[in-house]
Amino acid sequence: MKKGLSPAYRPAYRGAIFYTAFWGIMGVFEPFLNVYFSRLGFTGREIGLISAFFSLMVMIFAPTFSSLGDRNAWRVRILKFALVGVAVVLFFMNIPKTFRALLPLVALYGFFRSPIISIADSVVVRMCLRYDLNYGRLRQWGSLSFSVVAVACGALWDRVGMTAMFPIAGIVLVPGILAARGLEEGPKKEKQSQRPIREIWQDNGLIAILAATFLVEAAMFVTGVFGGVYMDSLGGGLWMVGLFFGLSALAEMPGMRYSEALRFRLGGPGALLFAYLLTAGGVVGQALAASPWILLASTVLRGAGFGLFFSATVCLIDERVPEEWSSTTQAIMQAGAWGLIPLIAAPLAGVVYDLAGGQALFWSGSLLVGLAILVIIFASARGYFKNVLQE
Repeated sequence: MKKGLSPAYRPAYRGAIFYTAFWGIMGVFEPFLNVYFSRLGFTGREIGLISAFFSLMVMIFAPTFSSLGDRNAWRVRILKFALVGVAVVLFFMNIPKTFRALLPLVALYGFFRSPIISIADSVVVRMCLRYDLNYGRLRQWGSLSFSVVAVACGALWDRVGMTAMFPIAGIVLVPGILAARGLEEGPKKEKQSQRPIREIWQDNGLIAILAATFLVEAAMFVTGVFGGVYMDSLGGGLWMVGLFFGLSALAEMPGMRYSEALRFRLGGPGALLFAYLLTAGGVVGQALAASPWILLASTVLRGAGFGLFFSATVCLIDERVPEEWSSTTQAIMQAGAWGLIPLIAAPLAGVVYDLAGGQALFWSGSLLVGLAILVIIFASARGYFKNVLQE
């Protein structure tokens, strides 16, 4: 360590660099995926099935990879392997032009993409605990880079087309792989000291958080999968699709930055409820939107709620589980939120979009967030959040 730098400086720097690199790279292509499929001529049902197929890969492999990383202290190793796999798959993603031909690549993309978020989040959260850092302040750099890149690439793809989108994303993943090398694995737990994973399911507070998380993430999914497509259908064009996702990510930053202060002031359940209310307000605004600009304004509120929700949820879950199962538990959250629920919801969302349009999906999303609010209120009333498993 360089002379004059605090002990926390380098870990904070490395965590922020990873999130900046990874989410900036995702901003190159992920906001435009479903618009790309739509312009290939895929129906809403087919786009929903593609999302469901990706979700199946997440549901199967995210817990598997993360559990392997937890048991053997291979989290960073698996993270780098997954990033390399995503980069390779992206080089071939623009070759198939039909629904059936694309499915094998979607499966491979889902296979490699599935453990990245859960492992990265658990590693960085543990680094924050060791060095007394604020997780949200590190994670906000990812939202900022995603926002800037999504807006810039939306304007670029609108001008030159999306042919080069996937190869460029594969190339720029190289800095993300290098950034992952700077993350700290943390001390390895001896097998005999590990607490059985079934112990975490005795915590009703954790179950309530996961249940509410699944509902909110389902709302984010059904509104996000077709959000860009709906923007395009309103006449926004690719540059406004990029702005749609970019502004949403930018709006996440205050919630992430101040999530720790809000959890301290409002308590964990209070911070979640505040986040859910912001999210619900944004989704209702999107349901009422009849123009691209109103849709953009509403997505800012939705993004602010999501930023607080995500940071608070990751930290609350991590507080309630033993360190040796941190990645696995985060992966269970990811598998449910982006695996099981989307697997069910994606085909239904595609049918609803074809039959009733985007506004019906946004109203469905607002209902799901409302159910999540009721779950947290019920769990708080029953005292499920009083005991923390690690304590």
